[in-house]
Amino acid sequence: MTDIPGKVTPHTELIKEIMDCRVPKYEREHAACVEIDHLKKEVEAHKTGVTGKWIVKAKRLARELKETEDTLSELITEHALVVAECDKYREGLELLQSTFEQIHGVDAIAKMAKKIVGRCKEILK
Repeated sequence: MTDIPGKVTPHTELIKEIMDCRVPKYEREHAACVEIDHLKKEVEAHKTGVTGKWIVKAKRLARELKETEDTLSELITEHALVVAECDKYREGLELLQSTFEQIHGVDAIAKMAKKIVGRCKEILK
């Protein structure tokens, strides 16, 4: 504390003096010290609790993201296999269509083959 009349002790210095167990205190200062200590612990516990909750949430979200990435990767692989299979059928159907057109002209079977080829092309888009 400052002993100079009219001069105010800075707030941080007052808190340090109140919290210093070597500095004699009146009953109210002692109560303030206990309360400050309690509030500091409460704030720290709250910070730790909030941080802990965010860490748990971040880990859960990271796990979900990994699972989603794995599922997406599997779907991409499946899509590639389906596209490859459709390409095989498309090539076969186009050959069948051209063969029927050469042999029979455009008849009901060739029209059916065209529909199937068209459907495969839609799937591939």
